[in-house]
Amino acid sequence: MVSLPEGSKPEDLAEVIEGEYEQVEEDVGIDAKKKTSKAGKRKAPTYRFVTDLNLRPTGEDSLKDFCSARKLGDNQAYTAAFVYYLEKTLSVEKITADHLYTCYKEVSVKSPTNIGQVATNTANRNGWIACSKSEGYKISVQGENFIEHDSLSGVVKDTSGTDS
Repeated sequence: MVSLPEGSKPEDLAEVIEGEYEQVEEDVGIDAKKKTSKAGKRKAPTYRFVTDLNLRPTGEDSLKDFCSARKLGDNQAYTAAFVYYLEKTLSVEKITADHLYTCYKEVSVKSPTNIGQVATNTANRNGWIACSKSEGYKISVQGENFIEHDSLSGVVKDTSGTDS
């Protein structure tokens, strides 16, 4: 049995219980809002345009022509094409996210917010490139095959087994 404080009535006790219950409910709501408002706030990476990168070299296809000759449907395919072009055509030794950003701008394709994550996905999901902090991005054998064979527009593969 609950004893009432001196001078209080049973009706007062009901009000106190309701007040405490409401207060607890409000406190839970405030705490929940604080926890969810801080979660998920990450600053998007920023990139710099590589000004000394010549994507229209004399005697070679420009990057824009190189990409338009291929069927590149998504950012991973574009990333593989950019890495291939930078490594094989321009002989860039250490390809960075800034190089890839510059390539996206050159071919007028919307660049992804997190280019590094797209490059990691390209490496992990397709195996088209290799990612290394010390060496940058490199094209893999699978990536070479994709760019040199699979992505070419208008190329019909002969599956008949004859040379004619």
